[in-house]
Amino acid sequence: MKKILPTLICFTFLSLQFLVPVSAAPNDIASIKIENVSTRIFTDKSGQKVLEKISKNKQGDIIEVSVEKGEYATAVNTGDFSTQAVVYYAASRSTVSSRLEFGWAQLRIYANGFSDSYTSSSKTSKKAIDKISVNTTLLMNGSVEDQDTDNRTNSSFANTSAAQQSWMVPTAPQYSRSSHAYHHSGANSVYHSTEAKR
Repeated sequence: MKKILPTLICFTFLSLQFLVPVSAAPNDIASIKIENVSTRIFTDKSGQKVLEKISKNKQGDIIEVSVEKGEYATAVNTGDFSTQAVVYYAASRSTVSSRLEFGWAQLRIYANGFSDSYTSSSKTSKKAIDKISVNTTLLMNGSVEDQDTDNRTNSSFANTSAAQQSWMVPTAPQYSRSSHAYHHSGANSVYHSTEAKR
């Protein structure tokens, strides 16, 4: 009996972890399997071109939204040249997604931010720069749920992950809002703001 009791307690605890409230999204592999991806390009309020990707499951539910923008950093104009040389390409991205995670009775929401520097817009080769950073905020039901910041030196990337902290029924869209900064000696600095809405 003493050996059976701990086993029963453990089994009951694990079973409770997989209970899905009626108001929560289905919590299984099929619910997060991406079956369709659509893309569109638009110009945001700051006049920058944005690539948006929306990933959906078989039922048409949105699993992930990703927004990305890019810009060439040019050499600081000293007046010696009529054209500015390209130093690197800054690519900024925000995603908001739902994930299946052990211990959660509903799909957990994540906001991720990515700052990457490349040699060109083809994004085939990374280029380390002096300073690169990203700050990401996850907003749920109209309030800040979590934040994360990553600042790096002599690096070609910085990334963040802000996660849902408590169980809640979504009553409003979820947002991933990120601010990105790129600094390199001899080049103009680049600043981006990205926002993904799910």
